[in-house]
Amino acid sequence: MKCVYTVGHSIHTLERFRELLALQDVEVLVDVRSRPFSSRAPHFNGDALRSWCMTAGLKYLQMGDSLGGRASDNRLILDGRVSYERVAETDSFRAGLERLRQGAERFVIALMCAEKDPLSCHRTLLVARHLQPLLAPGAEVRHILADGSVRSHVDMERELLRIWREPDGPGLFEESGAPLDRAYAAQGREVAWMVREGPTDPDDGARP
Repeated sequence: MKCVYTVGHSIHTLERFRELLALQDVEVLVDVRSRPFSSRAPHFNGDALRSWCMTAGLKYLQMGDSLGGRASDNRLILDGRVSYERVAETDSFRAGLERLRQGAERFVIALMCAEKDPLSCHRTLLVARHLQPLLAPGAEVRHILADGSVRSHVDMERELLRIWREPDGPGLFEESGAPLDRAYAAQGREVAWMVREGPTDPDDGARP
């Protein structure tokens, strides 16, 4: 099984975006945006991106319906924001993860969303969090940063603990993953999509 990457399109040019993917030999770009459109970077709109991938020698797959960070089901909303914990329990999300796991056995995959910072995006806080344990030994989720460097998901989790000042280990009467669970939950409350009335910009929440 191969490693799985994540990447944010931010406001990159297509040329720069291709460089980021080529550095990791990415073969399949999996779009995990709930709405594959961008007003700030229209060259990353779904149809345009699909056509570009064909010319760039990449396969393109849209999986925002199962792995997206937005929700129309009110049962997945908590205090006005999408609850990543509730999304992770849905059958569609689990099916999407299994499809990724199977795909990672054959291809080098990059999960793409809009945000530049992995810790500001559901691709890390939701998808990568639950995909990592499914990967075979020796494989891992890695995050491609805007400067071309790569950080492992384990490193991202350490950063999450630091941000929320959680100890790198449980308290006396806690389960082993409790501090990290709290950090994930706190970060999710900060960055998850907020439900608003009326029309919304598909780039809402994107951090260039």
